Amino acid sequence: YSKDTGIYHYNDGCVACPHIFGLLTDNVHTILALLKAHEVTGDRKYIGTAEEIADVVLKEMKDEGGAFFDRTNQTDDIGYLKKRNKPLMENAAAAHALLKLHSMTGKNEYKQAAKDALHDFAQTYIHFGPHASGYALAVEACINPHEFYIVGNPEDKDVKTMLNSALTYFDPRFSIRIINPEEPEDTMLREKKGFTHDFAAYLCADNKCLRFNSVEEFEKWKKGN
Repeated sequence: YSKDTGIYHYNDGCVACPHIFGLLTDNVHTILALLKAHEVTGDRKYIGTAEEIADVVLKEMKDEGGAFFDRTNQTDDIGYLKKRNKPLMENAAAAHALLKLHSMTGKNEYKQAAKDALHDFAQTYIHFGPHASGYALAVEACINPHEFYIVGNPEDKDVKTMLNSALTYFDPRFSIRIINPEEPEDTMLREKKGFTHDFAAYLCADNKCLRFNSVEEFEKWKKGN
């Protein structure tokens, strides 16, 4: 991994040897894995690394039309390798990753980039048949995201209990973000969202947020949904 080139597909540590890097699929699926790591652990460092990789994707792989190329433009490419493609499934994964990153950071540039990529396939996705399923899920997540925020220190027992309960709820649109009031960047996101309680969980969807003051309240909600 490099802040300049993103995730390596292959690197054996040999300085003089050729390496493979700059593939869209490697970068976006690593972003998704890092965000899942945050959801499971509450550790904010995973979000920071995901942002660094996303910045490479946006800078090196985004086309002017909105979609993403399958890899970076490399000067030593030969033959057909000089022609970069914009695959639907990888773009759907990229949009999904950027939408989750927007939910976790509140940065609108990630959501806008996801919308641009999805819009680029609006007239052609129908031709991909079942391979467009990932695209459909990304569009649904863009239109109707379900964002679950837990306010509190990740080491607190109540936060861990709420997190474990949230991890058992499955929805492709669902993202989990722990907001630690002791972290300056998290404090900014907390203020932006208008979360005032020292400990609470918020499920935000349809431009409104439902607050849960205890895991029992959330468990009751899950049974009805």
